[in-house]
Amino acid sequence: MCFVLLFESNKEVVLPVENEQLLADYIDVVPEEVPHGLPPMRDIQHAIDFIPGAVIPNR
Repeated sequence: MCFVLLFESNKEVVLPVENEQLLADYIDVVPEEVPHGLPPMRDIQHAIDFIPGAVIPNR
């Protein structure tokens, strides 16, 4: 599960202790700055081809 929260504020945010520990556990995967746009296009683009009328599997 992944959540992204972007906001700008001059207010100081106080997190519950449980959230602070969670963020501390994953500090190496949370970037300091979030990019302001989409990543550049790559040479290889991936796509899934659907068959018309086929049932799409769900969980």
